[in-house]
Amino acid sequence: MNIGWEEELRKNLVAEITALDFPAETEERIRTEIHRQIRKRRMVMKLNRKHTGVVLAAALILVGAVTAIGAGKVAFYSSGHSVNDEITDIHALEERAKGELGKSIYCPETLADGVSFSRGIVMDVDAWDEENNKVGTFPEMCAYYQDGAGGRFNLSISRPIEASVYEKKDQVEVYQDIQLYGAVDQYLFLPPEEKPSAEDEQLEAAGELFISYGSSEVERKTFTSVSWDRGELHYLLHTYEDISLNQLMEWAKQIVDHEIK
Repeated sequence: MNIGWEEELRKNLVAEITALDFPAETEERIRTEIHRQIRKRRMVMKLNRKHTGVVLAAALILVGAVTAIGAGKVAFYSSGHSVNDEITDIHALEERAKGELGKSIYCPETLADGVSFSRGIVMDVDAWDEENNKVGTFPEMCAYYQDGAGGRFNLSISRPIEASVYEKKDQVEVYQDIQLYGAVDQYLFLPPEEKPSAEDEQLEAAGELFISYGSSEVERKTFTSVSWDRGELHYLLHTYEDISLNQLMEWAKQIVDHEIK
């Protein structure tokens, strides 16, 4: 890994953060993007601990989220999109996803009472090696759902260039011959110059906490997710909202049923 390049990137992103004030909704979307990248990379290969502290930068909402890891041919991934490219019609999103992913995609308009589709995007995710050479690109569709209180729940469907490896499995269920993997991850978001406590560093070393830098204040978040594979496609349903893993599992089953019917 080019450590000098990574450190320079971190400094530039921190400068972007400290110079601007962002709405809570924007920061929440960036947090989700960061974890989406970290979670996916962890399922592909084991994270090197020194690379788990990802910078939370609002600039990434447009230019992409970067998560560095220290093993294998792929060193990090990047993705991004403009809000101008978001699609508000779910059927138009499905058609766009079918064209990019190569298979029919069906997203439910609602996940539960009051939780409905709001918008979505289809974008490319780039894979880079340790010398900053692009080694591959794969498509991904993200569908965003919201409840009446503004709570956000996201579904991503991708055709990754590497097979998924599920290291963390807090709950596993087989449904319609598909294995659903549920996980609950704890996050600590810190301002750029804030240092974690010794206890938090121990939790991070044990794989029980992810620490990310660049938020406006110290925040602790719980990231709940359900992942599964169907054919060549990888699915990830996830949220930072207060919801039980059992409930998210039921929503995942609803998505499976919606596609199979």
